[in-house]
Amino acid sequence: MPASIVDNAQSMELKTYLAGQIAKAATVFSITEIIILSDDKSKQMKGMLQDLTTTEFFVQNLEYLETPQYLRKTLFPRSPALRFAGLMNPLDAPHHLRATEWSKYRDGCVIKRPVKDGKGSWVNIGLYSQDCQIDVQL
Repeated sequence: MPASIVDNAQSMELKTYLAGQIAKAATVFSITEIIILSDDKSKQMKGMLQDLTTTEFFVQNLEYLETPQYLRKTLFPRSPALRFAGLMNPLDAPHHLRATEWSKYRDGCVIKRPVKDGKGSWVNIGLYSQDCQIDVQL
């Protein structure tokens, strides 16, 4: 998919929403990989606080949506590309488990927190406000 597809939108809000609609369509049709053709020819997006190419904007928004909601705040610092990320609809992808859903595996992020015996790590796996302790030092 060419990155320049978002250039047709008239505002940053519409560009963000279009990226979200593309991600949602890919999820509905079980597409597991999107290959983005970088055809922006070093153009910079207008209206951004910092210079980003269209490809960087498109990739950051798709990566943001692909990440489970409980990990987004940890993995994505504030960015001009994600300024209007709240306009995008949630994907409800199979790996985006809710706190009430059980699965043998969950995506998680290691938290810097001391462990009592010095062995192991704490991981945020999106279960309410509880973190998970594992026996592997990460």
